[in-house]
Parts: sequence; C-alpha cells; structure tokens
Amino acid sequence: MKTYQFPTLEDRAAVETAIRVFLWTQRADTRMQMLRTARAVLDRYNISKLKFCNFIVETTAPGWSTIRGKQKIDGHQCPNCQADIYEQPGNVRILSIQEGRSHDEVTYGCRCGTIFNKAENV
Repeated sequence: MKTYQFPTLEDRAAVETAIRVFLWTQRADTRMQMLRTARAVLDRYNISKLKFCNFIVETTAPGWSTIRGKQKIDGHQCPNCQADIYEQPGNVRILSIQEGRSHDEVTYGCRCGTIFNKAENV
C-alpha cells in the first residue's frame, strides 16, 4: 500500500460528502459507507486523525473510524435548525459516543448538515 504525505482536497471532500449523504438520507447503508470512506482516507495517508472545521475523524478499532463534533451544546436542539435531538423519528442522529466516568460525550449529526457534541449524564 502506498502512503501519501497529505490528504488531498478531493479526499477531504470525499469524507465530508459521505458524512453529508448519511445525514441527509439517515440510512444504515449510507452510514456504513460514511465510516468506510473515512477510514479509507485515514489509512491511505497512514494517519489516525483528520481535522475539519466542525468535526474530527479518528481511527478506532481495526478497520473502523469515528466522528467527533467540535461544537458543544447544552440544550436539546440542533444549534443550526433547532431540530430536537431526542425526537423520534427525527432529523438528528448519533454519530459517535465516547464513554466517560461521569458523562458520555455524544456527537450528533443533523439532517441540515450540522455536527455537534453534547455531554450526556451516565
């Protein structure tokens, strides 16, 4: 496998597009494709983390990746469109959960394209 020096704009765009497609469609098959695309880009450049404006993509278990939001919220709504994060069915999906002792850091993604993070009590 050939390792490249820096992620190209095209590869970064591929990751962003895969995430946006999943957030828009909210289907299991597009979720799997989003995670595979992110991991393929990380592997191509032999890196464990790729930072974007609003989120970070990181490697996890072999062959998998996770997405962590940078923007933190305290309430129960998307900071962009005000969609309720707990409404079922709704426009907001969980992208990842980072478990902690006192609280979990949950990254949410909204159909409007916003990715954000919230501390949830255990």
